[in-house]
Amino acid sequence: MTSFLAATAVAVSKDDVSDFLEALPAFLPPDQASQQLLPDLLETLRAITALAEP
Repeated sequence: MTSFLAATAVAVSKDDVSDFLEALPAFLPPDQASQQLLPDLLETLRAITALAEP
């Protein structure tokens, strides 16, 4: 599962990181508490992506 997520994250980041990152908050519930989780989510995605890097 981790390998799949890492490969998917790398594929997304290669396509267009800025569009992905811009859209990401829309996938979280709109309340303030959920939106405050965005930095943690981004950190987790970066960590998963790093797993796939050589």
